[in-house]
Amino acid sequence: MLADVGASVVGGSVGAVVGAAVVGAAVVGAAVDGAVGGTVDGTVAVVVGGVLPSSSLNANTTMTTTAIAMIVQITITAARCQPSQVESSSVSSERRGGRVPPPADGYATGRSSGDMRPRILRRGSRQTDRVRLAPVRLVWIALPLTAGPAASHALDHWGTAPRVLAIAFLWLAWGAGLVALLAPRPSGLTVVRVVAPAFVVLAIAAAVLDDASAVTAVGALAGCGAAAIAVADPAVALASANGVAYGNERRHPLRTPPALYLAPLPVARALAAAGPVTGPLLLAEGSIAWGLAALAVGFPLAVLAFRSLQVLARRWLVVVPAGLVLVDTMTLSDPVLVTRRQLRQLRARPGTAPTDPGAVDLRLGATLGTVEIVLDGPLDVVRAGLRSRPDETLRVSSIVVAVAARTALLAVVAARARAGQAAMPPPSSTSPS
Repeated sequence: MLADVGASVVGGSVGAVVGAAVVGAAVVGAAVDGAVGGTVDGTVAVVVGGVLPSSSLNANTTMTTTAIAMIVQITITAARCQPSQVESSSVSSERRGGRVPPPADGYATGRSSGDMRPRILRRGSRQTDRVRLAPVRLVWIALPLTAGPAASHALDHWGTAPRVLAIAFLWLAWGAGLVALLAPRPSGLTVVRVVAPAFVVLAIAAAVLDDASAVTAVGALAGCGAAAIAVADPAVALASANGVAYGNERRHPLRTPPALYLAPLPVARALAAAGPVTGPLLLAEGSIAWGLAALAVGFPLAVLAFRSLQVLARRWLVVVPAGLVLVDTMTLSDPVLVTRRQLRQLRARPGTAPTDPGAVDLRLGATLGTVEIVLDGPLDVVRAGLRSRPDETLRVSSIVVAVAARTALLAVVAARARAGQAAMPPPSSTSPS
């Protein structure tokens, strides 16, 4: 049964998958364009009614249609969020949490004495994020069509209760990923990067354990694999980081330490994906004792894993009007602000080059996307300690970090230097000799 569970949480019935794909493609596209009219439930009923004959609208299809309607309603609400609302809510939450120092003047939020350059820079960044996320969203929207048939075939041998529950879990996971891509946030980045690899694993299980046709298996593997590769693009992380940015700032994610990919990161993602669903599926199958045990253990582990993954999604190098802010709870006790007066240069450097004396290396083993923040004078940095080592205050002359989108970071700093928005030294794309 556990093998069947793994092979089936990739999709639902074929008719429901086709109907959901049409609904997702039509309604999501209309929501992004701001042209959705009428009620969502009416739209779902019309589309599903046109795809499925009335005789096929059984209990499973009715449940699936309801789930689709809920997903579409959440999607439209997220897509209609106005930038001003997002900024105001993120300002208050970030200030309360103390993660990033708030801007010091009105110019930082784009409200100063009629200067429109902050708003133009902010608008241009958002438009760039939309363009780069468009292919990722299309691949995700197409998942019900590419992976649905294999999932439908895998679910044919299930009982009614677990099959219905598996379909519901699948649509909820797909819908959560869709919302995360339409309204990028750090929490959404964690969700979509948990769901996408889980879909790949389940597609492989369905291809190996089920007797579906080669075309069906290849379609599921190709669709889920493409989705997993797409959500791993740094553009997704960049858009998610800036989904909670406020004012005239630009957040650039730091790269994940490579050592975490060996075991901790896959294990955490597996726990976050399997923890919430294993217990309910076992209960639906009738395994009461095992289901209750899985609920008691799975949910706490899933919450713990998700919170650990959230730490990785909230590591940033932030470009602000005052200079640069480094936010990384894995290496720093508190965010570090490097003001314009303290900043001599921001430059790219080879990842394997040795660090200079007086520099602090905060990359945690990452080498791609290495940049060096060269200071104009010594700066005190409190490095976070481990259980066996207390926090340590270092007096440094430069800080070395690895960002996920180095080219974008250097372009933003260069654009702001040209615009005169901050008296910041222009970045250097050449490495020191």
